[in-house]
Amino acid sequence: MDTIHDIVIANNYPSFEWYLNKIIKISEESPKEINYQLEIIKPLLEEILPQYQVVDTSGNSADTTKHTRKAYTLESHAAPDLLIAKNYKYDNKKKEPPEIHAVVEVKEQSSTEMFNRDIDGYSDHLIYEVGLYLSMSEDRRVIATNCRRWHFFERTEEYDSGFMNFFLSHKKYLIDYENTKNKEKWKESSNPENLVNEIENNKRIRELLLFENSILSQKSDVYEKYEVYCKALYDTARQNVKSCSKRIIDVLPNIGSVKTEQYNRDVEVEVILEDLLGMKRDRHTIIEAPSEWFELVDYIKAFVNP
Repeated sequence: MDTIHDIVIANNYPSFEWYLNKIIKISEESPKEINYQLEIIKPLLEEILPQYQVVDTSGNSADTTKHTRKAYTLESHAAPDLLIAKNYKYDNKKKEPPEIHAVVEVKEQSSTEMFNRDIDGYSDHLIYEVGLYLSMSEDRRVIATNCRRWHFFERTEEYDSGFMNFFLSHKKYLIDYENTKNKEKWKESSNPENLVNEIENNKRIRELLLFENSILSQKSDVYEKYEVYCKALYDTARQNVKSCSKRIIDVLPNIGSVKTEQYNRDVEVEVILEDLLGMKRDRHTIIEAPSEWFELVDYIKAFVNP
């Protein structure tokens, strides 16, 4: 039995007990996305994929004098949390681009962006992130995980890059739709009339959008049309992302009732175990790895190196 990166290795598999205990520890002490990302997901992937780099790019919010993000995201857009890559260097403006084999988006284990949801209910923001990363190349692979669920995406022929480019290029309007339903704030920040006019003058995009014409015909106010079009843009983007869904592996239940997103540090371990496992367990109970754990480890290897 070896310990590498604090991960216990038994029978050539990372220990599920290590994984579960790490989730409990972070959930008790500091349940922030970055901690799940750097203390669990990154070292786990490094152990499973020793021949690859697993690079934290979540803080790369803009190009610098040394670094360009063009290999893994679009200008003025979000960066993935992690890259699974080869030949990656931060100082990369005068170098060959890295080989990117997959990108990873991490959420908190109790985040409502994924927890208690299937892909039709994933948050609009998560759909935007996955759609963005899929847009970067024709063979791009994306993993979204909240530690409970691992959802694998691979770009397919059904992915409509023309529509997705339109969707992504209009993100400034969609941010306002995501963040507020206050019509005055829409008017102040992004001028919804511009988006309405662009869609109404773009026959192809208008025909692709998923909405009922009968609903739109009842809307005369520009803000009402804006709301219909924004929802339709997200619904259509969701269908594009959904067409790229390859596999879902739940190593812990992705359904249930989490008592609080941030556990009190004095809470009994049994409370967290019940939340994570979906059943009452004593802290002294030996918890065996589910079959999904071994399935996950094997599938990550196959997914990244097909």
